Amino acid sequence: MCFIECKCRSVRIEFPGTSEPLATAECCCRDCHARLVHLADQGGPELSEAYASKTQPLVAHYVENCMTVKGKERLRFFKLRSDDVGLINMACADCSSFMLGQHPVYNGNVVFSFGKSVAVNNSDFPRKPNPTLRWWIKDWPDEKIEQLHPLPGFWLEDGVPCGNNGWETAFPSIMRVFNEPVQSNAEGETFNSILASHKGEVDILDSMEVST
Repeated sequence: MCFIECKCRSVRIEFPGTSEPLATAECCCRDCHARLVHLADQGGPELSEAYASKTQPLVAHYVENCMTVKGKERLRFFKLRSDDVGLINMACADCSSFMLGQHPVYNGNVVFSFGKSVAVNNSDFPRKPNPTLRWWIKDWPDEKIEQLHPLPGFWLEDGVPCGNNGWETAFPSIMRVFNEPVQSNAEGETFNSILASHKGEVDILDSMEVST
């Protein structure tokens, strides 16, 4: 069973229907960097040297949107911008550890975690399957991307999906994970039901300078 525990151990989230991620990808996007910098500034885990120096992207694990939570009352939710209709971040309010993210493109089927990529206290997200796609490679310098191991890359150009290194196969494959409901029959709560228990309150971090 996959799980994640925050740095101070106030919050532990388990995924009873997920023994390994449904999909795994690397992420180079500026928004992920911005959310982790914000949390670090609030006392959360520092960015790893490998990630901060752009020698290793974050690793995103996509798991079923069905979880049990210890310390649910210690959670907080935030978005980077008021005009952002996308990703909602879940973090520990006590230690500012990033826990989970949910985006409308996931259709309520999955959530993602960075696991040990962000130095939480403990987590178990087996790297199986291995990352099959590298998101938002244009947010990193070309020379940094060229130094990474080969992986299909993705970016948007004028709103149109683009990529390289076989992304035509990798991108539809990971989108199927987002679009197809998981049939594990596991019992638990969803990201949105946990957010609802917090009265749907989502902090907006408009004061941050975040590139789009």
